[in-house]
Amino acid sequence: MRAAFSILCLYSLPFATILADDPLITVSKETTFVIEPVNEDGFVDLVTAINAEMSKGITTETNAAALIYPALGPTPNGKQMSKRFFEELGVPFPAEDGNYFQMLPSYLKENGFSDLLDDWDRMLDNQGMAMERPWKRDEFPDIAAWIDTQEKPLQQILKGIERKQYYCPLNSDVEKGSTGQMLIATLLPHIQINRSVTRVLTCRAMLRVGEGRVDEGWSDLMASYRFGRHASHDPFLIGRLVGIAMEAITNNTMLKFIESTQPSEKTCIQYLKDLDSLPARSPIVNSIDFGERLLFVDVVAMLAYRNQEDVFDIQDVIPDLNDLFKRNSKINADWDKILTDANQLYDRIVTGFKQDSYSKQRAAFEEIDNDLTNLLKPRTTLSNAIMLAALKVKNKSSTTQFISEMLIPQMIFEPHHSAKAEVRSQQRYSNLQIAIALAAFHAKHNEYPASLDQLTSKYLGTLPEDHFVDQPLKYLKTDDGYLLYSVGDNQTDNGGKSYDEQKDDLVVRVPSKMSD
Repeated sequence: MRAAFSILCLYSLPFATILADDPLITVSKETTFVIEPVNEDGFVDLVTAINAEMSKGITTETNAAALIYPALGPTPNGKQMSKRFFEELGVPFPAEDGNYFQMLPSYLKENGFSDLLDDWDRMLDNQGMAMERPWKRDEFPDIAAWIDTQEKPLQQILKGIERKQYYCPLNSDVEKGSTGQMLIATLLPHIQINRSVTRVLTCRAMLRVGEGRVDEGWSDLMASYRFGRHASHDPFLIGRLVGIAMEAITNNTMLKFIESTQPSEKTCIQYLKDLDSLPARSPIVNSIDFGERLLFVDVVAMLAYRNQEDVFDIQDVIPDLNDLFKRNSKINADWDKILTDANQLYDRIVTGFKQDSYSKQRAAFEEIDNDLTNLLKPRTTLSNAIMLAALKVKNKSSTTQFISEMLIPQMIFEPHHSAKAEVRSQQRYSNLQIAIALAAFHAKHNEYPASLDQLTSKYLGTLPEDHFVDQPLKYLKTDDGYLLYSVGDNQTDNGGKSYDEQKDDLVVRVPSKMSD
């Protein structure tokens, strides 16, 4: 179990209970791992342990985040960053007043923009259009002004993005060796603002194309893509999914960029080399096998060792457990079994991700998803009455079952969705590579090839397949361009119809009547 992280820390357990004759949670491979550091109250310092694992081999001088996040200031998106966050990065805490990166809504509010909903919708529409086609400053003056005001922080962010390593510490106020906070309560404003950095870079790229500065536009797009790859190196699932979203935004703009600039064959070949130089994406399974396990055990340990004086409110985590914990100062449950059941499920998920094809992954996850769905089924009046009666008499077995059935399906997300997001990201990247190779072929021959096989000899060493079905991608040369697509998650050929048409093919269409 957890082979990828065999030497890790983990989990908030009072050290005294480890030595007790009858601890609430038994330290074992089936429940948790406990290693140092131990804090002043006898708990494992979980925040320090996670930061130590994620920062291995990375220094302030090599860390992209050490330049990126100071440029967001002390309160990105209006949320306070901790002093420890910047201490872990090895940089000074940013001054309250400074020229920091701003999301578009914050910039507009500070500059007296209208509060009318129609005006906001129009501005967001303008931002979307500015990411998808070349434009001039007089078309979207407010977007252009926003971009201009981000110049100084963007310069620092871009310097950071060029670094090869990336470590973003947890945004925790807890000092090393002190009582830990719940991981699930840790704020992540810096992660959410990353998407806005991607949006300003893609908007600026297309503005630069409109101004005839094509090379600078491509440079912005490469930086945006690289930032998405960096962001995937996160201990938790949400960070990796944000990284995937950043890549998706950039990928779509790159397709529009290639179509609108019609680069030469030589330039296309260089673009393909640039893409090959991107840092590797960290697999989603790493966060599930590490951070997501940590979140679950952290919550269980908090429930097991809570006292009446604790301010922790279970309502913030699992609402259905709130009444149980309000009525009982101490819960008589088999916490080992709850952890063992959860870890066995995590093991199944990890095994599913390691299957050698998406079809096999999907089959494994459908079985897991069904098990999670069954746990969430509403109880009947009779079964609920029996359970409540058992809880009143503090029946250990029934209480354990009740907590496990409530906690596991709400803390462990359906893995199929994460797997689908990851494979979609891989497929978008492969589609982009082929689209650039097709542009190179067209630049040389003034037409598109009859078959994708004609691209392999000069532009692509190996022709990427459809990652969803491990078969050749669908390609059709048309009178004025081409249609290229993957059949997507449903593994059904929908004729090149994407989400825009209530289907899920991943489509590149030139001319771009629509693309996914």
